[in-house]
Amino acid sequence: MIEKVADLLDRCRSKSDTVMPRTELFNEGWLLRVVLDWYSHQRNLDSPFAFEQGAKWYSEGRLSSPFLARHKGDQCAEKHTNADGIIGHFSFCPDTRSGIKPDSNATQLVVVEAKLGSGLSEGIKNAPYYNQVARNACCLAHIASKAGITQDSLTKLAFYVVAPESRVNNPKSKADKKLREWTTKSSIKKKVKNRAEDYGKEEEWYEDKFLPFLEVMCVKLITWEDILSDMESSAAGTEYRAFYDKCKCANLVK
Repeated sequence: MIEKVADLLDRCRSKSDTVMPRTELFNEGWLLRVVLDWYSHQRNLDSPFAFEQGAKWYSEGRLSSPFLARHKGDQCAEKHTNADGIIGHFSFCPDTRSGIKPDSNATQLVVVEAKLGSGLSEGIKNAPYYNQVARNACCLAHIASKAGITQDSLTKLAFYVVAPESRVNNPKSKADKKLREWTTKSSIKKKVKNRAEDYGKEEEWYEDKFLPFLEVMCVKLITWEDILSDMESSAAGTEYRAFYDKCKCANLVK
């Protein structure tokens, strides 16, 4: 049956032969997975995606929020955040299918949000201003804090947004402008502080639990082209570039 599934996905390569939308295969999710898999096998790379010793990766893991429901029908609460990709030292929370729990001795925790044609989400129902970048950065700081990790013990704590170069450097698009404006610590600080106040979190939590981790967190906007430049020196470099080109074509990205 696995071979049949692989055959059906393979038919996405042909516009005339495919039996499903080509974006079922050629999308940011699969693009990120093959990229993370490649980096996991490399050593001594000077790259934001470099894996430290003992680190692993996972796609679509769930990050706990500091603003979970305190009671049934809590109007100020939110659910967990799904992370497109996670790199680092972690395990899974007991009794969950994909809840992420950092190891107590973790030195690397990296969360990646992957984009092709779609934009970053504006906010959530209970907080329309609490955008996708602020939410991910906040949840990353929260799970690190809950695990008892200190800022000094982390050699790499990061949140990256990956998007096509044509979108990162597009001054005319309002959606693409948000990619640049939201991936700044000043924007994240403002949004998380407002969210904490609306939820009823004490100022002590923001000052003592969140800000120290944000200070050591690397928040960065990266292009897929930068990532592919690392991969092009490998034997399969042209295959990764070809897959990226198909993803752009299927998602109408120029």
